[in-house]
Amino acid sequence: MRRAIPVIVLALIVAACSNAEPDHSPENASEVTKALWEAARDGDLTTLANAIEQCADPFVEFEAVNGERYTAREIARARRLGELEGAKLVLADPLSLQLAEGALVKAENDWARACS
Repeated sequence: MRRAIPVIVLALIVAACSNAEPDHSPENASEVTKALWEAARDGDLTTLANAIEQCADPFVEFEAVNGERYTAREIARARRLGELEGAKLVLADPLSLQLAEGALVKAENDWARACS
């Protein structure tokens, strides 16, 4: 019976860790996740595709120049709709921002299954 207790405790720890929610905080975001967000903001489709392929977390909310926090998809949408105009941002093509937004919808839908 004494041997069974450590095994049960270890099994509970493993189960708890595997059921933990992912950390979507910007403080713990990877460089590739930051690159994903910046690519979405700037309409950089090449960097965006590479970051998605590397399992960047599309749910992290970074602070934009207006002080508000956005996910990658939300920042692409805000830029496409002109909500951040007047800020010092890279000029982004509206079509590129729309394509980025679409790619990020798919990335959000696939992320938990493919990357966690």
